[in-house]
Amino acid sequence: YPASERGDVFIFVSGVNEIESVVEAVHEYATEQNHWLVLPLHSGQAIADQSKVFDYAPEGMRKCIVSTNIAETSLTVDGVRFVVDSGKVKEMNFDATCKGQRLKEFWVSKSSADQRKGRAGRTGPGVCFRIYTAEQYNSFEAYPTPEIYRVPLDTMLLQMVSMGLPDVRAFPFIEAPETERIEQTILALKQHCALSVEEKITPLGRSLANLPVELSIGKMLLMGSVFPEVEQLLTLAAMLSVQNPLTNRAHTDQRCVRERESLESDQGDLFTLVRLYNEWVQLKMRRDGTRQWCRRLGIEEQRFYEVTKLRQQFQRILESCGMVVASGSDSQLTSAERATRHGELRQLKAMKRRQRFEQPRQRKLLKQSAGRVAEDEEEREEEQGDDMRDVDFRLRFDPRQLALLERSSRLDRHSVVVLMKLLLGSGFYPQLAISDEFNYCKGGGQQFFHTRLKPFVLQHPNSQFAKYFEQLKLTESDLLPKPDFYTPKLPLSKRHQLLCYQ
Repeated sequence: YPASERGDVFIFVSGVNEIESVVEAVHEYATEQNHWLVLPLHSGQAIADQSKVFDYAPEGMRKCIVSTNIAETSLTVDGVRFVVDSGKVKEMNFDATCKGQRLKEFWVSKSSADQRKGRAGRTGPGVCFRIYTAEQYNSFEAYPTPEIYRVPLDTMLLQMVSMGLPDVRAFPFIEAPETERIEQTILALKQHCALSVEEKITPLGRSLANLPVELSIGKMLLMGSVFPEVEQLLTLAAMLSVQNPLTNRAHTDQRCVRERESLESDQGDLFTLVRLYNEWVQLKMRRDGTRQWCRRLGIEEQRFYEVTKLRQQFQRILESCGMVVASGSDSQLTSAERATRHGELRQLKAMKRRQRFEQPRQRKLLKQSAGRVAEDEEEREEEQGDDMRDVDFRLRFDPRQLALLERSSRLDRHSVVVLMKLLLGSGFYPQLAISDEFNYCKGGGQQFFHTRLKPFVLQHPNSQFAKYFEQLKLTESDLLPKPDFYTPKLPLSKRHQLLCYQ
């Protein structure tokens, strides 16, 4: 196609690793041609970076958007004329055998391929290049796999048993799951003590059925409601229920890694995220700029707002079930604090009214930097403006409520950390892993762990214990003498060496 012909390109690949490979290859080509802007698009990016695909390319240049199936539906990018479809997609599938989520690569369905083709030509003529044969296309399924085949069934089956259905195996599903998966789910409910041996619902199971949350999260909340530290557990449970706040840039940009080092916890990824959340709440209390702080550390701030809302929802659920006492006394303000709060609310509401009359985000002109999109001054100026998410947050939380939120995310006492780990382990049981006996002589990428159902499991390379695997190794002072009845080869120690995983 001649260079004078306008039109951007959409490339669909299966995952983030494939995006990085294609982006690097296109960058090499772009340095020679000098009229391409390359934009990756996936769910691990910050929302501000995702929004750049809607901006304009300079005159004489084209955008090349390399995306996963996040852009397959409900997305129209003006100016896209060409689509390149790899025909592959990665989806999270629940593996009932090992009780965990697995990311698998599949061929797309015919309907998904048609959706990808439809990204071109929506605002003008378009062309779709499919990198697979007609025979392969004809062998595709007509529609994507139904969700009931890809998600855990434990919450659904527990709800069915609690409603009094005599035999969930005989239920006439529209899309019936495999019999083996139903049997494995029933066995898992028994292991969680939600069902008895006779497959009758237990008191714990009935309580879990009343909680509209994931089974393991609900079990944690019920167990923790008898302890005074339930506030901290609510924050942990909310953090487990949202997408990881750390973007891909948080692990690839060394500046982000250095900024985050002082807040990392040697107790695991979840405790590191709660530390970051606690620091974010403290910045809110001091009225400092959290947007710039999150960008500096590679954090998607929207996830922390979601954690705050979800934590409130969990609190209300436990209150409605009579598990915890409603916390209303902490929000009582003195007359001076009420006066200050009244003035603040007036200012915040005025900002919201002003924002309603402002125009929505305008599309910008992208700037080029060796085939990459450069961060421009306009983006930094935008960060100095009013953040409506922050305004909404301050409208909902007064200083006393912020102080309570800060206390609920503070894990600075050893006894509290031990209790939280105990509750996490009880909720996720039997999803525990033990280290391989030869890990002491291996490097970080070769640290194997064994679960109850699957041996030789590797950790995610970005996880805390994968990067700092020495934290799991025992020293000579940690070892205890083995009694005669202790036959395993693993060393005996008082140190907790079980890994708990979601």
